[in-house]
Amino acid sequence: MLAACGRIGFDRPGTTEIWSATRTSRTHPFSNLRHEVVASSSSFDCCPHVLPGETQVAFTTQRAGGTKIFVADRMADGSLGTATLFALVNSAANELDLFSTPDGATIGVASDRSQAGDYDLWLYERSCP
Repeated sequence: MLAACGRIGFDRPGTTEIWSATRTSRTHPFSNLRHEVVASSSSFDCCPHVLPGETQVAFTTQRAGGTKIFVADRMADGSLGTATLFALVNSAANELDLFSTPDGATIGVASDRSQAGDYDLWLYERSCP
């Protein structure tokens, strides 16, 4: 499970960070709460989404000027590696709230690239399986 948490008054007041937890099966409770330090930054980080294949996590951040989608690889121990700009979906405008279909054939983001401050849904479809 991944979540974003705004921990007002803790070590980085006013920021939102990426956290994860695991469980041994769908019927067991989540445990092992972990702050994803490498993926999180001193900027606003939110809306984590596990991409199909479960080897990468995409999330919304303001670390690169404006609001962008970044992606981080899931490491062997389950933590997230260094986050990088997800070039496929980003433009000179703002992008946020990435989602994908379970098969990975379609990725969508909200973007204001048509008009600043006016968000539309942009879809990216893979042409072959």
